[in-house]
Amino acid sequence: MNHTILGLDLAKSIFHSVELTPAGKRPMRKKFSRGQLKKFMANRQLSKIAMEACASAHYWARLFEGMGHEVILLPPQHVKGYLRNQKNDYNDALAIAEACHHGAIRPAQIKSVAQQDEPLILEDAENTLTPQFRELLHREYEHLLIIKADVDWCNQQLEQKSKQDLVCKRLMKMPGFGPVVSCAVKTWMGDGQQFNKGRDASAALGLVPRQHTSGDKIRLMGITKRGDKHLRSTLVNGARAVVSHAEKKTDPLSQWINRLRETHCFNKVVIALANKLIRMAWVVISRGEDYHAYPGLAQGQST
Repeated sequence: MNHTILGLDLAKSIFHSVELTPAGKRPMRKKFSRGQLKKFMANRQLSKIAMEACASAHYWARLFEGMGHEVILLPPQHVKGYLRNQKNDYNDALAIAEACHHGAIRPAQIKSVAQQDEPLILEDAENTLTPQFRELLHREYEHLLIIKADVDWCNQQLEQKSKQDLVCKRLMKMPGFGPVVSCAVKTWMGDGQQFNKGRDASAALGLVPRQHTSGDKIRLMGITKRGDKHLRSTLVNGARAVVSHAEKKTDPLSQWINRLRETHCFNKVVIALANKLIRMAWVVISRGEDYHAYPGLAQGQST
């Protein structure tokens, strides 16, 4: 593959390009019509193409990737810092190439045709939206895509970390425990030696009933909701996924869940399972034991 970077400034009909070598030289700068650009890229040696992320950039990115080129889409607001001298199309193309060459900007995700169909409301002239509001929606949509790319990157890092950690690997054998839940529980619990038993861990996380006792009357109410709110919510979401898929299963844990569902509402069963799971997690962490999954437990029910 050609190691030069081709910075491409997009427009409706005329496209300007600047080629940048790893040494910082600019052996080519050229402008194309739409037809000329397609022909040029089809015959060009495979190389890296950099463009600013916009609606039309995704079309060209899909086209160039289909030809075998590597395409990098950069958020426009981060490219501005690389613009030198006066603003014109060639300088814009050079700024894009230099921003890509620097490598400090996280690229935007290339959208498929289906994904691009979603913001078509912005282009519908019959929906009476003002131009200012259309621009606002478009900017917010682009911002959402950047956030999604950041979240995807963080999830990838978390997944890699969980696969390398022995405790997380043991926890992920449990139902409802994926990379997110496993890393969160391990970070919160540590080695688990601060708890004498699993119920203590469950109580610290606020998953045990709140008591209201007066005289000889003991009244159990909703859970206490003490401790880490974020971790409790994450664990409950994992438990909810397990309960949702337990109805057609026959393993012992699913049978226990289904028996509870006969006499209790869905949310109470989810909390009961979350209570059970954190106790089991304490055993796995504090005693260094492996969780042995029940036969027939489905895969893919974790968070």
